[in-house]
Amino acid sequence: MSLDGKAALVTGASSGIGKGVAERPAKDGARVIVAHHPAQRGQAEEVVNGIAAHGGTAITAAADVADAAQVRGLFDVAETEFDGVDIVVSNAADYRFKSLAGSTDEDFDTVFATNTRAGFVAMRSRRSACGPAGES
Repeated sequence: MSLDGKAALVTGASSGIGKGVAERPAKDGARVIVAHHPAQRGQAEEVVNGIAAHGGTAITAAADVADAAQVRGLFDVAETEFDGVDIVVSNAADYRFKSLAGSTDEDFDTVFATNTRAGFVAMRSRRSACGPAGES
């Protein structure tokens, strides 16, 4: 499938499944935003370099997706760099391997914000970026 002229935003794209998810649309011609946690900039740059080495186009964008404002900021990057976004994959995740007794309310809030709310904010932001076509 050709994705020429399309733009993809992939969160959690600096490693693991997210890396593979970012590489695939690039292989098919999409320009890709490799969204990553600020602490993983080096890994994200390696993903971008790998995409470029195979003839693709990609940029990095740092965001802590537990922060809804930073998720929305990724769509500002997409608009500035690629005139919007056509494909969104909310892949970022946070895991805290603690016992229930050892977990804090803050642990729960951060994991929930990253694993659940970030995807919702991304969908809502994508809908807003689409205008009337995003109403569905």
